Amino acid sequence: MRAEGFLFSLEALLALLLFALLLLSFPKALFQKTSLEELYVLQKADDLLKVWSVERNFSKEELLSDIAFVFPDNCVELLVDGKSLSSCNPSNSKTISANAWLLGDFLSPFEIRLVVHY
Repeated sequence: MRAEGFLFSLEALLALLLFALLLLSFPKALFQKTSLEELYVLQKADDLLKVWSVERNFSKEELLSDIAFVFPDNCVELLVDGKSLSSCNPSNSKTISANAWLLGDFLSPFEIRLVVHY
């Protein structure tokens, strides 16, 4: 065995070991698979926020009726700039939150957050 080949093999082994240690240092949450139900609820919440950003009708009654239409069987909390407009008593343990910054009257930004218990 020649010395150059041995050093190359040793260097490759150390590189693989370093790569394996790097992968192990990531949080395991990055590698957990999400369920299709979680993705479906999150997609519906994001779509509702997109519709609101285009619609720009921010009356409380309209927002609550949209929530009741999109999430008929789920407990949904609506927060606007940290103030709760709707609250519920969650019976489910799974929760997804989606938020967006929208522009209101006179281009004043505000945050809308949806918390869906499913």
